[in-house]
Amino acid sequence: MNSGKSRKRISVRFSGVDQDDFLSFTEPATPNITEQAEQLKKTFSFDTLYKLSNDTKHRDSLQRNVLSSVWRPKNQKPRRPEDFERLIVFATRGAARTFMLTFGMRSMLNVVLALVSLVKARKVTGALLRKSLLTLEPIRFGLQFGIFVWLWRFTHHALRMKDGEHKRWHAWVAGAVSSLGSLAETRGNRLALGQQLTVRGLQGMYRSCKARNWISIPHGEFLIFGLACGQIMYAWIMSPDTIPKAYNDWIQHASKVPPEAIPMHRQLVRTGRYDAQTPLTSLSQRNPTPKNRLRLLKMVQNARSENGESFGNFSNVSNALLPYIPPAVLNPWIEGIFSMAIERFYMIFLDILPVYASLHFIPALTFKRNQFKQDPGEAVLRTTMSSFRSSAFLATFVVIYHTWFSGKHAVYRKHRERLPEWLAKFLISKQSLWFGGFLTCASLGVEESKRRSELAMYVLPKAMESAWMTMRRKKWVPHFPFGPELLVAFGTASLMQAYTHESPQVMSGLVHTLIYQFIGNV
Repeated sequence: MNSGKSRKRISVRFSGVDQDDFLSFTEPATPNITEQAEQLKKTFSFDTLYKLSNDTKHRDSLQRNVLSSVWRPKNQKPRRPEDFERLIVFATRGAARTFMLTFGMRSMLNVVLALVSLVKARKVTGALLRKSLLTLEPIRFGLQFGIFVWLWRFTHHALRMKDGEHKRWHAWVAGAVSSLGSLAETRGNRLALGQQLTVRGLQGMYRSCKARNWISIPHGEFLIFGLACGQIMYAWIMSPDTIPKAYNDWIQHASKVPPEAIPMHRQLVRTGRYDAQTPLTSLSQRNPTPKNRLRLLKMVQNARSENGESFGNFSNVSNALLPYIPPAVLNPWIEGIFSMAIERFYMIFLDILPVYASLHFIPALTFKRNQFKQDPGEAVLRTTMSSFRSSAFLATFVVIYHTWFSGKHAVYRKHRERLPEWLAKFLISKQSLWFGGFLTCASLGVEESKRRSELAMYVLPKAMESAWMTMRRKKWVPHFPFGPELLVAFGTASLMQAYTHESPQVMSGLVHTLIYQFIGNV
């Protein structure tokens, strides 16, 4: 009889049935402290280790159980601890598992990005090694989500035990409380997280209303993307201080525009003046074409006239520049809008492809391991094509804006006398910069349909931040203390409410998958 019970106990331990969290290879699924200690003792006992070293079946089963503990299988049964001691163990196990998962993912991403930088730079530097291996970012990232899981599980189930069942307001309260995990991150990262969580929460609310036929916006992702990019591109050119410096630098790098070009355009629009150093930089560092070299030399000569000072109001000087950047400064090494568009697409596609390849392959290998096991060739081909499409999307985005920016100035330069007055003014207005950003929504058509809403949700927080800072500068809205923390609290609460009480379809597939891996079914 005892022997039979022993065999049954071992079968439960290694069968992989009803597994939940880190180091929980035995029942019950929600143990108290004593039972958890007993589970750990049995899992790491000498008898267990001896059997694992000699029994291939048990060893393979344990490997499957470890994988299921690290990566939660689909449709796992909800866990509902019935007392506070079991709840504390349940929350702690989930927090430990989430910390390990997120710490590993962030560390892997840092290493991959470092390898991409290594391939580009073709040399190893101390700064590169420190950024990829000796940084606190993965620890902060893991702590943030580990604390989030602990607070969510404890608060949500404590309220359930108090009221006897889950209620919708429980998710709101537990989500707001669990947002305290973001305090492990830096303030700047909290702001970025709060923006993303808020737009994801609003996305869930919109889709929930749409599912109930309360509201529907055709091609909403194109509209949101266009509106957001209109604000972003306007801010990049005219108000760069309203977007994060890192994001501003990334746009500058992705655009392939000379760093001195956009400040010159901003100066011309605002004052009608330009610094002679700008065309000098283009002459000495940008390898201009022969025609552009002559144009740049003339600009230097004009700027240095009248005692070396820049021109005053361009409308009062016959040979002054028009109120926009000359093509010789914007693209000194090439002539013609069509040639520029082809060159930009090629440069940007090749430059961004390694980054998008890592962003596509890492989640695919993490979230879709079975597809790579069942048909690795097809999975690799599909992920590679997705990387190509994403790279083509960004290249198309840049080409659209470059073509609009250069084309409207070319039309104004050649046909302004024949254009209606309102149209001529619009072509050189600041508003036309915003309109060009809106036109870039057409580039979404290149990207896969399932990723379009993801891209819209990515740019929307950046645009909202820029618009908010602009309104704050004009004193249209008051200052809110603890703004990033309030954003995280609202975003987490609305997102967890949608996850707990709405259908999975109201959320992004990626977001739902991540929350499921952190929290499980509730």
